[in-house]
Amino acid sequence: MSSSGAHPQKGVKTSVVARASLSSDAVAKISNELRQLLADVFALYLKTKN
Repeated sequence: MSSSGAHPQKGVKTSVVARASLSSDAVAKISNELRQLLADVFALYLKTKN
């Protein structure tokens, strides 16, 4: 049987991170919103833990 190439070859490096054309201001705003969202999710987790 022959494999269909489902696994990447050894030695081939691929980048998972893609560069986006965002300004530093946009990155700061997104970062701030994600930080607030994470804090809310963590607070909800602690509230419903018991």
